[in-house]
Amino acid sequence: MNFEATQLQSWYEEPGGRLVVRLVGEAMERLLKENPSERTLGLGFAQPYLDWLRPWTGHAMGAAPAEMGVVLKAPGTSNRIAQVRPDALPFPDAWFERVLMVHLLEGTSDPKSALRETWRVLVPGGRLLILVANRGGLWARRDTTPFGWGRPYSPGQLRSILE
Repeated sequence: MNFEATQLQSWYEEPGGRLVVRLVGEAMERLLKENPSERTLGLGFAQPYLDWLRPWTGHAMGAAPAEMGVVLKAPGTSNRIAQVRPDALPFPDAWFERVLMVHLLEGTSDPKSALRETWRVLVPGGRLLILVANRGGLWARRDTTPFGWGRPYSPGQLRSILE
């Protein structure tokens, strides 16, 4: 992984990070609010988006690669995040109705294995939403954002790897 959870949390607490969560969260909300989910998995650093989507996510939990680490919530609050291997998720087959993948593909050494595992834990007809840096986007050209690190994808490259 190219960014650690503590770095990501710090960036998402800044004005630019809060703006991204609002803009991306609103787009996700439009896609998902008509189809609420009982079980949602956030892979990578999905916590800010899971918080935004809480009204439509039911039981949501996060899973981050051990290399990325996790940021625990304050003592006395519930933590629903685990450190995992993206190519060996510790969940049953067809368990999640929705998977939200954030800051994972651009930093993993084996994106195809991570995607195979994601398909395994996703119910048939479930939804996978991927937030990844766009190769042609302005944010992918700035190393002061998490979108400027790792391997960005063009829409065609993302389509190809998903096939």
